[in-house]
Amino acid sequence: MKKMLDFLDEPYTDKCLEPLKLRINSSNVPENFTPDDLATDPAVVEEATRLSTELEATVQPAEVSRAAADEIETTFMQRVEYVANLDSQYQRALQTTRALQQANAPQAHLSREPH
Repeated sequence: MKKMLDFLDEPYTDKCLEPLKLRINSSNVPENFTPDDLATDPAVVEEATRLSTELEATVQPAEVSRAAADEIETTFMQRVEYVANLDSQYQRALQTTRALQQANAPQAHLSREPH
């Protein structure tokens, strides 16, 4: 939290941590989930624990990387454009499929007629 506020050039006070007293889980984990439940895959728990430990131990750079931020933004914008155009590309593909089916329909009909 302190590093984030330093990055934003904002002062830190203990009050900054008050909202974090309530743990909010944004994933779709059921409230009654227990990692030691026999139905829970131990490999999944182990991997999640390993990744969590790794994340907590990884020191984040104090300075922002402009190149990394630019790369993230570029990739994000490419993804936004892809998703924004997905429906129109799908509709074009459907039209092409229909046109090909119609173009091939007479040939299929002719090939079924006895000679």
